[in-house]
Amino acid sequence: MYSKIIGARYYRADGIFGKDDIVSPRDTEGHGTHTASTAAGNLVTGANMAGLASGTARGGAPSARIAVYKICWFDGCYDALTFLQHLMMLLPMELI
Repeated sequence: MYSKIIGARYYRADGIFGKDDIVSPRDTEGHGTHTASTAAGNLVTGANMAGLASGTARGGAPSARIAVYKICWFDGCYDALTFLQHLMMLLPMELI
């Protein structure tokens, strides 16, 4: 068994964190965990919703590994656009 998460960082454009923020990549709201499992979740047999529609659930690429950036904080996810703009500046043009 290997770890799916191969990197984790956090980002806050203004560097100002609230008293309720956990200043780390740890997901405190559940949004990042949900998104990561949608992308790279392992096979789960017997998955269901309140006992209905039992079957096998999996992410889009179950064998994938992921690097995550936390950009959602207690006051919202306002840094998402800024983060994506910075990320796109780092990517080779053929990937954009």
